[in-house]
Amino acid sequence: MFKGCDYKSNIYSTFKSHKSRKHSSHSLVDFKEDVVQVSFVTETEEPDVSNFEESYGDDQPDVLDRSNGQEHLVQLKLAAVLLKLENIFHVPSTAIDELLEELQFLLSTTSLCSTAKIIQETLSSHSLQIEQSVIKELASLLCTSNPVYKSIGKGCPLATSFRHKTFYKDNFKVVEPIEYILDKKDKRTFQYIPVLKVLQQLFILNKVLDYSLISEQREDEVIYSSFRHGLFFKKNCFLTAGELRVFLNLYIDDFEICNPLGTSRKKHKICAVYWNLSNLPPGCHSSLSSIYFTLLCKSEDVRSYGYEKILQPLLRDAVTLENEGIFIAQLGEPASHLPSVRIVKVWPAGTDSALQDRFQHTDWSMFALQVTGDSHADIDTYTSSILDYITTTIDSISTKKQITTYPNQKPWMNKEVWLLLKARNTAFRSGDAQAYSTSRANLRRGIKKAKYSTDVYTALSRISPRKAAGPDGIHGRVLRACVEQLAGIFTDIFNLSLAQAVVPTCFKTTSIVLVLKHFNPVCLNDYRPVTLTSIIMKGFERLVLAHLKNSLPPTLDPHQFA
Repeated sequence: MFKGCDYKSNIYSTFKSHKSRKHSSHSLVDFKEDVVQVSFVTETEEPDVSNFEESYGDDQPDVLDRSNGQEHLVQLKLAAVLLKLENIFHVPSTAIDELLEELQFLLSTTSLCSTAKIIQETLSSHSLQIEQSVIKELASLLCTSNPVYKSIGKGCPLATSFRHKTFYKDNFKVVEPIEYILDKKDKRTFQYIPVLKVLQQLFILNKVLDYSLISEQREDEVIYSSFRHGLFFKKNCFLTAGELRVFLNLYIDDFEICNPLGTSRKKHKICAVYWNLSNLPPGCHSSLSSIYFTLLCKSEDVRSYGYEKILQPLLRDAVTLENEGIFIAQLGEPASHLPSVRIVKVWPAGTDSALQDRFQHTDWSMFALQVTGDSHADIDTYTSSILDYITTTIDSISTKKQITTYPNQKPWMNKEVWLLLKARNTAFRSGDAQAYSTSRANLRRGIKKAKYSTDVYTALSRISPRKAAGPDGIHGRVLRACVEQLAGIFTDIFNLSLAQAVVPTCFKTTSIVLVLKHFNPVCLNDYRPVTLTSIIMKGFERLVLAHLKNSLPPTLDPHQFA
């Protein structure tokens, strides 16, 4: 490293000892040419300041804002170093506080004299004479205005251990543990770090996300190198789906905090749960930086309350991860694919009977009397008034509920499938193998039925209750449940429409809804317009279609549509 010195060593302490004995006083010229690279700056023309000002105009960067940003950057870098000392190198907080106090003393008091001397020499070289009090004041300002000193000085963001933790929470995305109470009287608790929040922060790292996406590209390998090559993984429909799946490996271990070597004594024994991300390459699984801590409790509490009670928050997050997943912003999905909140109608118990009673005791003739003029009924006003009355009656009996929908929620996940899924989870927690096998088979049949079932509408009585309502807001549930009470009034409307050869305007009104063809839309062609029409009009059209088919010749192809 030094000129004229052939000493070599792979041990830093040995090299440091040699440098202090043989090369204690050295400068840049004492190093070999290939060790230090010096770039020489030659004098060039002075830049044209006028052109610079014209190019930026009034948008020139503010020097004060830049200095504030630099100070904050220094604080972030210094806080990252302190956080690494505490969590990776396990340096006690008291030692870190003492180190910062010494560093603050070096930056302020110790360097004050040398700074004043440098200022005095600089001013003397320019033939400037200034009082010593002014020089001391300048030196003091220079020392205290150092970004490092302004970070660790008294009252600064990184001055004490408490201020360290506050700064970490405000500027770093720290996931705080949650304390769960097992027995408030006996003060029995355990700590849990939410897995979903840690995963959300973990996938912000582009390196982790890139490794996970690469691992999704499965190849036919002969060598069994990971769990992805196993038969169980390949036959599992959920694990081998096309979407990015998050795979977690869970570990549990007991350790003695007071006497690590004497764990058999079982005093102060702690139960800990860890996990790692199996989406990473196999070489990263055993690294300590890739193993994350999630749960901590006393071993005697595990024996007293059981694993079901202790692992309840962890299992809840695992179920949420399986059913709903997590949102990864780096994948480029738009904000519309975030969880959305919708308002839906809820039909309490007895709603159908209440609606039937209302419509049964309704005097429908008064609607016809109000719109009849000159022995001719206005069908538009007549139909609109009846639809408004039905809608008002529905709103007065039904209630509204706020639900959250997720981008990966399957369209076939209806109420029946949710009940079957709940039954399967209950059977799994009970430990009954026979009940679990039966519930799994019922869930598979329910999903298959929900995916491939079709609804045939031949009359109002067979309208699907899950059919989307049209612009009039009348749901298929109401028409199906109250078909006996509403059949008479709608028969009157349909007959009047056929007699006058006029379709009510409210029946011809439609609502156009845009449905995404695929993710990440960039133009209007990425949306599919879907028209929602009145369910009542659909039933009317099917009734007319049945009469038209009877008048068609038998030679006409039954699949002819135009």
